[in-house]
Amino acid sequence: MKSIILIDADSLCYIGNKCEEVEQAYDKVDEALSNIISTSEASHYSIFVEKPFNNSFRKKIVKSYKKSRANKELPKFYNEIKEYLLGSWNALGISGYESDDVIVSHYFKIKKEYPFTDVMIASMDKDLRQYSVKIFDTYYQRFGDIYEIPEDEADYNFWLQMIMGDVVDSISGVKGKGAKKAESILNGSKNRFIAVCRTYKEVYGSRWQKEFIKNLVQVRLLDNLNVEIDLSEVSYE
Repeated sequence: MKSIILIDADSLCYIGNKCEEVEQAYDKVDEALSNIISTSEASHYSIFVEKPFNNSFRKKIVKSYKKSRANKELPKFYNEIKEYLLGSWNALGISGYESDDVIVSHYFKIKKEYPFTDVMIASMDKDLRQYSVKIFDTYYQRFGDIYEIPEDEADYNFWLQMIMGDVVDSISGVKGKGAKKAESILNGSKNRFIAVCRTYKEVYGSRWQKEFIKNLVQVRLLDNLNVEIDLSEVSYE
């Protein structure tokens, strides 16, 4: 049975901070990717990274999206590592979209076109857990753990983030609703969509729909990009 691992390589662009020379950073990238591929025992792989200077559609719609990162200095060798991933590892990215959008779209396209292929996503990113996907955890304390996100848990994760927002990405969520309040709202509800809409309306009044849509654009990953799949080009055996 064929198996493919879709590797979220954006986190590897931070590996240069521990390196003196760029070649050392490339070696660490090679080691990390090889470790993921060999540990997963996948027969195929594909690597994804956000293109350098990519202008996400989310930033065009919501100006404050990831604003907290705007003035931060890039990690050492950040763009060099991205170019290395794109050139030497044939990493994929689509201009205007983030790597998470591209990964999720590939995941469901493979599930549809290759139903007898086992597919998983190598990542430590919590945003991917808003979908029912199979995860190969790359966080160092959980490295190699494999688990599937059940449909109900994925739905819960999505609506939780719609209430809480995300400080790291400058997503406001619902004002005054942190983790405990968000969990209380969802745990006491029979219909999460209605509960979340009601919460927005209680806090924002007549402009609740505008706030809801603004956060929806930022939180929800796209899963239907028009991506091309050819497993013959990414075999690792």
